Amino acid sequence: MTRKLTKRSVVIKGHKTSIVVDDRTYSILKHIAKSKDMPWYKLAGGIEELKLGSNFSEALRLYALDWSLSHVPTTGAVLIRKLIKDGGGTEDGLILASM
Repeated sequence: MTRKLTKRSVVIKGHKTSIVVDDRTYSILKHIAKSKDMPWYKLAGGIEELKLGSNFSEALRLYALDWSLSHVPTTGAVLIRKLIKDGGGTEDGLILASM
């Protein structure tokens, strides 16, 4: 599964930084910010402080994934873990499927 990665700029605590995330992750993060009635850059600043991943972009992806999984209805949804082979390597993929 190939996703288009897009480089975006954001100013956090007065410092301009770049992130590289796929469009789906960015959409989820924008939705989370809207649901919390805050600008996207403030949500990103809070996520950066959590130090979730080895870099800022990974932290954003992990936060979006965690939020998405915690907001899946407990009835009528299944989380399927799938192993995808990609060019000799492996990548874990998560698929949410409604029943």
